[in-house]
Amino acid sequence: MKRLPRMPSPVLQCGPHSYLTPKARLGSSRLGGKGLIAVAPIPRHELVAIWGNRVMTTAQLWALPAHLRDYPVQIWYDMFIGPMRDEEIEPVDYMNHSCEPNCGVRGSVVIVARRDIAPGEELTFDYGTTDTDRWVLECACGAPTCRGRMTGQDWRDAAFQARHAGYLSLYIEELIAHERQGRPLIGLPPHWSAPERLRGPRPQRPETQQSGG
Repeated sequence: MKRLPRMPSPVLQCGPHSYLTPKARLGSSRLGGKGLIAVAPIPRHELVAIWGNRVMTTAQLWALPAHLRDYPVQIWYDMFIGPMRDEEIEPVDYMNHSCEPNCGVRGSVVIVARRDIAPGEELTFDYGTTDTDRWVLECACGAPTCRGRMTGQDWRDAAFQARHAGYLSLYIEELIAHERQGRPLIGLPPHWSAPERLRGPRPQRPETQQSGG
């Protein structure tokens, strides 16, 4: 999930592995590239999307061709979901970032409307509510409260946690409970060193990118 404004793939499937509300269509993002645009009113808390596709580790993500690395979304410790080939890109993979998103994650792969969404609005979520493992990103989303730079450590900020309460990925909620209450982490992948991964800020991604709106 966790980027450049998403550019159209040579081959775009209808979405056999994921779900996108019929109230949205792929269209032009206001910051360039492609995004998901509402074509009918979407009420607060209605289902918007469900991510599907290939499950991959962080190492497998970085082994992808550079133009595919922006599509996968982190869904668990060291685990991402998304396309690994051009022909696997689906409309739901074009959901862009905003620091003031109108959509949010529930659980690990479900996206719902955080507020009423009007036709013509682009559907967005905050990348920091899903991704922790891999990036520093200069943000140009244009929101009044744009934080300018996003990192995989944003979930540690108390104000960020409060702003996105109820719309944080399940494993991020587990991380917060671990740091606040010492609750043991459940479901760690084999050979995955949690203390090392969670010790502090992660290195910057190989390429710092501008986010789409």
